[in-house]
Amino acid sequence: MNFNTVILDNIKKIRQEKGFSQYDLADRILVSQPVYSKLEAGITSLDIERLLRISVALDVSLSDLFPPDETDKENTPEDKPPSLTDILQQQQQQQMVEQLNLIQLQVQQEIRDLKASILGFLEKK
Repeated sequence: MNFNTVILDNIKKIRQEKGFSQYDLADRILVSQPVYSKLEAGITSLDIERLLRISVALDVSLSDLFPPDETDKENTPEDKPPSLTDILQQQQQQQMVEQLNLIQLQVQQEIRDLKASILGFLEKK
């Protein structure tokens, strides 16, 4: 199973656990249900913006959408140590998750600010 498939499976699992249909989540991330269906099936590529929207809509951190960190598993004697390439890839993945989590926090703050502005505007009317 590749990295993208694991992310898509995690999104589907979380969506179902939260009781959302594909239509519900599509509406929350501002796409049509057919577009969302293609995203979840892996037919359409999942870009960072949509990944952020999905994490906000599902009220989870971006790291919850990614596969678990394999370095947390205990090494057994028959396990070989990770290669330098593996270590670099894990570091890059962790940096990407951290950057995406920061962006997610910024997006959530902007949403709160926008809601407050809209409410303030409506109260004036």
